[in-house]
Amino acid sequence: MARKRKPKIEFRYYETMARLPILALTGERWKYCSGTHTDCLHFHNLMEIGFCYNGNGCLVLQDKPYPIHKNMFSVIPKNYGHTTDSIQDSIISWEYLFIDVDRVLNLMYDGNERQIVPLKRAINQRAHFLSTQDYPEIATCIQAVFKEIQEEKPYYTESVLGLTGTLLLYIARLNLHKQETRTAMDDSGMEQIAPALEWLLREYHNPVRVTDLAECCHISEPHFRRVFKQIMGITPLEYINKVRIMNASQMLLNEDENIVDVAYKVGYASEGTFIRNFKRYMGQLPNQFKKLPRDGRNKLDEYEVFIENGW
Repeated sequence: MARKRKPKIEFRYYETMARLPILALTGERWKYCSGTHTDCLHFHNLMEIGFCYNGNGCLVLQDKPYPIHKNMFSVIPKNYGHTTDSIQDSIISWEYLFIDVDRVLNLMYDGNERQIVPLKRAINQRAHFLSTQDYPEIATCIQAVFKEIQEEKPYYTESVLGLTGTLLLYIARLNLHKQETRTAMDDSGMEQIAPALEWLLREYHNPVRVTDLAECCHISEPHFRRVFKQIMGITPLEYINKVRIMNASQMLLNEDENIVDVAYKVGYASEGTFIRNFKRYMGQLPNQFKKLPRDGRNKLDEYEVFIENGW
């Protein structure tokens, strides 16, 4: 009897802002956009906070759907499968905040692991989809972050960092109060490869062996390769190359960075290998990318989201 194929899941990689460990998708472009119908889950390398001003359909967290109503917000840890399934071409209104939890906590606690580890565990315990009426303090904090980023008043970066820290503490307190544990993605196998994904996002620029990735997940290399391909839709090597090229594209936005230096910084010993992979994943050569007008290189939907629809 043939084994039932595991469902595919999509990985969407986001870069944080240059001066802050967050990314905000806010403003008119995001408040008024078309809904889409999808049943494919995706996950991120950052925590996602979504604020719904108006919407329809449902938010799916792992395999559980939650009806979408206006004035609701979502809190979704990184590596947690989810999707928004709306009526095709309907008008929906959301804003999003993506948070690098590790970096925020390191700044808050000066790298003190004894304080960071238990707090991070509490923050990432589970996903939520909540009403602003029931949790007004969290909703107010989220909107305060959006407001600071949009207005960019003096000291807004310090304000955003402080508000983001407060937001994470609210989330930790919420999880501790509920005394619920985050649902693991056992059906998809995500938990098996999660340690490798986290390590790669930190250490992509260093030499990587698949054997080492398997060891950090405490599984055999053949099993790791098989599970990784089932979940990600690509091989570990393809994933490594895509993450490296994504980071390289960000570095090339800096006019002072030359192609040889960028290739070395993201982990390529050979400039030729770097150029071939850049062309493969970006559709153009690094020197062509550098020559694009700055506004043409800085579009989120073209250059900051990768490994999407990889199967």
